[in-house]
Amino acid sequence: MMRRFMAWYVAKREEHKDIPEPPTLPDPRPSILTPSTSVEALSQSQHTAPLFQKLPPEIRREILIAAFGDRTVHMDLTYDHPSMPGNRKGHTSSQVWWLGVDKTRPKSWYWRGCTCHRVPPPWQYTLSQKRYSISAVAGDGCCVGLAQNCWVWTENGKHRHLCWIGAMGWLLACRQAYVEGIEVLYSTNTIHIASATLLVDLPAYIVPQRLSAITSLEIIWFVDSDYISGKNVPRKKDLNTILMILDDHFPSLSRLNLALKLGLPKDAPTQLEHLF
Repeated sequence: MMRRFMAWYVAKREEHKDIPEPPTLPDPRPSILTPSTSVEALSQSQHTAPLFQKLPPEIRREILIAAFGDRTVHMDLTYDHPSMPGNRKGHTSSQVWWLGVDKTRPKSWYWRGCTCHRVPPPWQYTLSQKRYSISAVAGDGCCVGLAQNCWVWTENGKHRHLCWIGAMGWLLACRQAYVEGIEVLYSTNTIHIASATLLVDLPAYIVPQRLSAITSLEIIWFVDSDYISGKNVPRKKDLNTILMILDDHFPSLSRLNLALKLGLPKDAPTQLEHLF
């Protein structure tokens, strides 16, 4: 029901009526990659395990955090034409902003993700403090080709691999690598989500274990408005919807940056007091 509603909602916003429902997790799932607590005995003996597995668990975790954790990463479900082929090592900005999308190929649903370069890296403290005011969550443009500080993170393009999350190879290595890596990916990163399609039906796309592991979120959420008595009045029910989503699906959440984008039907004063 919710997926049908969102397909209609996206179609209405984009003035199309033929947008298909997004692909969801199979039910039942053909295989379970994450073991339950009753089958946690996946680790090999110290005599036969590869070198990495012989390291203490806390050391392995620190290595994985350094590899693809402790940063902000984008995760969105998008309906669009595929990007034009380009430099596979380049940032999403190179692909989308300069090359655009390939309109000769049909639109489809696809996952979109990259490392967020909206704000400068922590080692650029002075630059970070100076620019943060113009780098709010609602103005993030990484996935549409406007990663404001990509040049700082990559040292003017010398380290373009830093634009990508870089976890897939590790996750596909073996089951033990997946178990340890997926925990780091979801629990130590700030997940940035701007896709309403994804947010309104999270369990259809992400298993509950992953949602429960998330501790830090950045979310962009659209709040529509009605024009009443000469004022734009944002719909409180739209705000309540995202608050219920957060309460229902993120039990471990400890940090939230929620950016509200308002749909304003008229060039008129906006009444915000009733929202908070």
